[in-house]
Amino acid sequence: MPYFDFDFDDFDDDGFAGGFRCSGVTKNGTRCKVSADSPYPTARTIMSQGYCTQHLSQKGASGRPSSGSRHFSTQYGIYPEDKPHPAVVVAARRGDIAAVRRHLAEKPHHVDVCRKRLEVEEKMGYDKSWTWDDDTALIAAAREGHLAIVLELLIAGADATRKSCPEDDVHETAAEAAGRRLRGLAGLSARDQLEKKARLRCIQELLSAAVARPIPKIPAGASEPAEVDPAKMTVEELKAVLRKHGAKVSGRKAELVERVKDGGYLSPNQLSLDPEVAQANDAREVALQQREARIAELRA
Repeated sequence: MPYFDFDFDDFDDDGFAGGFRCSGVTKNGTRCKVSADSPYPTARTIMSQGYCTQHLSQKGASGRPSSGSRHFSTQYGIYPEDKPHPAVVVAARRGDIAAVRRHLAEKPHHVDVCRKRLEVEEKMGYDKSWTWDDDTALIAAAREGHLAIVLELLIAGADATRKSCPEDDVHETAAEAAGRRLRGLAGLSARDQLEKKARLRCIQELLSAAVARPIPKIPAGASEPAEVDPAKMTVEELKAVLRKHGAKVSGRKAELVERVKDGGYLSPNQLSLDPEVAQANDAREVALQQREARIAELRA
């Protein structure tokens, strides 16, 4: 069916579509100004196809501009097409767990990445637009019933409470996406429905458990102490080090430096014995044990 970019307001009092314009995009990125009051062949093309003869190649199979133009138009404006989904979302949607792991290893901060989706609605004389977050990898995997990938993403730190807007008037978390898919399995065979329902229900339970008691994150902990040159320290800093170890603090800076070096007070081994460093490392070890225990519970 041809795409017609007009309404009755495009017609004048005589019923002629003098205000009906081509939906094509020029090289400058602006909408074509050729309208249906052009010579007959061009007007006929605009009326039947929505494009003038020069921009007819931009029309896609759907009647909207083809993907090569990367724009779509309304009566009042031209807008960029939505960008493709991030690679990790595409991999999660198709169930490729190896690709998901590879993407997370390369870019762990992309665990919750998503594209922005543009929604445009024509109003009386203007366009109203909204920008929504589309699916994250977790939401895409949950909707498609990929249980192993959902668990993998939760372990990587994916946010199970985050919502997406994959289509107009739909805002859902990963668990809600799985629930909506669960209610829309009509058309599958009885065996496929049972298998899909079982996976989706497991995903819902897993996500509910992850929201109720999230997997503990790995704390930073203390970094590996490095060798410190006492000659670059101030006198007050040198005295603080010596005082901490009960050593003599009188004398010139050169004497203080030698005293610190002789005592080995700034060596990596000595610094690792610092109570604050030891406390941070102990806390990290406890958190790692709790994390592994929680992951084991979710795997069960």
